[in-house]
Amino acid sequence: MKRRRARLLWTVIILLAIIVGLQIANAIRFTVVRPADMAGGVWEGEWSSDSYPLIGGRLIAELPDPIPVGKPFEAQVLVYYNLWSLHRPGGTLRMTVDGYFGGSGAGSGGTGDFPDSRPVVTFKWKGGGDGRSQSVEYVAVLGYAARQMVGGYVSDGPNDLGRFTLVKTD
Repeated sequence: MKRRRARLLWTVIILLAIIVGLQIANAIRFTVVRPADMAGGVWEGEWSSDSYPLIGGRLIAELPDPIPVGKPFEAQVLVYYNLWSLHRPGGTLRMTVDGYFGGSGAGSGGTGDFPDSRPVVTFKWKGGGDGRSQSVEYVAVLGYAARQMVGGYVSDGPNDLGRFTLVKTD
């Protein structure tokens, strides 16, 4: 019985060491692959797929400051895939997205129950490679202080649904 407990304890310790090691390696990898021209990314955050387990990572976005209201804009986004992602482990994807900040819209659902609706930001990207095409649409709610975005995305080619957060870093 004592041997089983000791083995179980060592198994747990080894698993925790592996998890911590992967987290450290992932943070180092993200720092290494981050392009120099995006070293001061104004918005940073995380993303995760709801359709595919273990696919997710970090985001860096260079958005105009202030974000223009009612006018289209372009933004640079770097998508980083975690080392344990099942797709592109430790890889990056650089995107130029078309954005639009259209004022309020989320919260009331058209009922007027929540008159203090949150501002909504949308982004669209179309790209791909290797003979494939992909399009992704992002919709995010902008926080009151305009320092945080929380949203979701839908992708075609591959089909995916997910979520993301971005926080202004400056």
